[in-house]
Order: sequence, then structure tokens, then C-alpha cells
Amino acid sequence: MGRMDGGQTNEMENEFGARTLVRGTGSGYAPPRTSRLAIASLVLGILGIFFSILTAIPGLVLGIVAICQIQRSRRHLTGVGTAIAGIIISILATINLIPLLLSARVKADQAICASNLERIGVATSMYTQDYDEHFPPAAIWGDELYPYIKDRAVFKCPADDSGSGSSYAFNSALGGLSLNALEEPASTVGTFDARSQWNQAGSADLLAFRRNGGAFIALADGHVKWIRPNEITLFGWNPRLSRASESRSRPRPKTRAKNGPRGASPKTEHSITGGIAR
Repeated sequence: MGRMDGGQTNEMENEFGARTLVRGTGSGYAPPRTSRLAIASLVLGILGIFFSILTAIPGLVLGIVAICQIQRSRRHLTGVGTAIAGIIISILATINLIPLLLSARVKADQAICASNLERIGVATSMYTQDYDEHFPPAAIWGDELYPYIKDRAVFKCPADDSGSGSSYAFNSALGGLSLNALEEPASTVGTFDARSQWNQAGSADLLAFRRNGGAFIALADGHVKWIRPNEITLFGWNPRLSRASESRSRPRPKTRAKNGPRGASPKTEHSITGGIAR
């Protein structure tokens, strides 16, 4: 304890827990002050209404810290109500972000699914190049395309919780058909969203509308589109053929992989086909 200018000095605990000397009267009384952290929490909470998570989360944290600080200050700090107001406003600002976060998750799932179908489309194109422009047999299309992809995750949509098989089905009307026989490959459906099942093939009745009432389809020329139920008939499920005499049987590949299994692509190894779950 010491004296300054004839007054008394008294120890008090500041907002950071340190002991300081405070000049006062003979009674040693120092008026309490509002916690700066509580004020900061309220300000950040209000800003969170406009800037969302950038300030709402810091406002919430500072409000909690301010309350703990005030309780330890031995009544030298006030502002519990201010801190609580900051916390409440910050929470409300954060809650407003939930729809935005859910929307972002849906968009991320859509991007992954569209990418999956694009990769399946690329694999289909590679297959047709190896098999004289013919599509794989519908009954085993997944087995035939898997060696060109070599990643089971590509066959699974993150929004599909219907099972462990492939989230996509193959248009059975294309099975074994020649790509050159299609009059309009850009409007002919190749693969599309469906309930989980490996090697599933069929038509529009298998479509699964998983996202905002829509579904993805990959067309025979490789590009992917998102469609609603009222757009199903805009695309070809039973393709019109330019050469009706084209064979639907799968031809032998142009070359055979050395010591490879029957039907092996010269560009890929089909040794893992048998490991896919049916």
C-alpha cells in the first residue's frame, strides 16, 4: 500500500485478473465499470446480423468470457446484462446461417453427383472406343465400366442413402447398341440417378429425384443435365436409330490385353471386376 498526493491507494483486480493500485478516498471505494468484453460482445453480435458468422461467433465467445470475467472481478466490473444480450444476438445471427449452410451442403452434393456421372460418361466413351463404338451390355454395364474408373466412390451419390450399390442406372435401351446408330446422342439418356443397386438398368421409371425435386442424367454424348419430373419426356429413353440394322451384340475388342481376361480392354486392366458387390 502507498500514498499519492495525500490520497489513499487501494488494490483492486482489473478485468484481466491482475492486481492494480487504485486511488480513492479513505473508504477505499472505487466505482465499478462495465466490462469492455461485454460491450465488444454486444457490438459483434449486432454486426453479426449483417456480416453473419464473421462476427457472430466471436461475439458469442466474448460474451461468455465477459460473464466469467465479471464473476471473478469482485464487483469491480459490471455488464452481465450487456454480455447476455451480446450472446443472444450472436446466437440468433448464427441460427440464420443454418439454411445457408444446408443449401451449401446440397449444392456440394449436387456438384459431386454431376462429377460422378461425367466420369461414368468418360468411361463409357473409352469403352465404346475399345469395342467398335458399342455400348456395354445393360445387364453388366457397371462391371464393364468399373475398370475404366477404378474408384467405387464414383458410383455412389452422397445424397443417396438407399443402399450400398451404385446410385446410378443405365438406360437398358442402349445395351450393346452402336453409338453410331444413334440419331441424336446429345438428347439420348445414358446413365441417370436411381436407387442403389449394382448393374441396375432400365428406363425413366427408375429415376430417383433426390435433390430439390430433380435428378441428374448423363446423355449419350457425355454431358450431364439436371432435370425435373416434367422434363423427363424431353429426352430420349428409347433412342431413334439411324441404322436399324446395327448389331446389339458386343463385338470383340480391337486388341486383347496380353494374358488378360476375356474382354479385357487394351487400355485398362479388368482384374478387379469380379470384386464388385452385386
